[in-house]
Amino acid sequence: MPQNRYFIALETPGTPRRMRARPTLAVFFALAALFAAPAAWAWGDRAHRVVALLAQPQLRPAAAAEVARLLAGEPDPTLPGISGWADTVREDGGKAGRRTRRWHYGDFHGDPPGCDFQPARDCPGGDCVVAAINRQFLALADRRRPDAERAQALKYLVHLV
Repeated sequence: MPQNRYFIALETPGTPRRMRARPTLAVFFALAALFAAPAAWAWGDRAHRVVALLAQPQLRPAAAAEVARLLAGEPDPTLPGISGWADTVREDGGKAGRRTRRWHYGDFHGDPPGCDFQPARDCPGGDCVVAAINRQFLALADRRRPDAERAQALKYLVHLV
């Protein structure tokens, strides 16, 4: 499957064709709703927790076990428990906070403004929420990476999606 670095490739070898588009479509609908809704500017810790609370029971058993394993050292090792982590990193400042600042929103500059996402214009240098989600997904999916790196990618994904 050709991969565009700005879109999430959620299929694995052996995934039935009828199941391949569903997770990708869900992510895009969630992002579209986030970008289109004026109330999204008020998105806070409570909203992140609610979405993560809804997502947690949707995990397949193998994914739930891997999430539990990766989050075992967290104070609240659940998706809702880590859903606000990325905001804490951003608010604390420092190098990580500055590096990830633009990952928390989408800013489309079309004329007129709308849902006309153009990576070269709207995601310069891959520094936007769309590219960040893709990078974090790929890091989480790569079982060769250290668990700490994969756990961090999971925490960013839960927050950003």
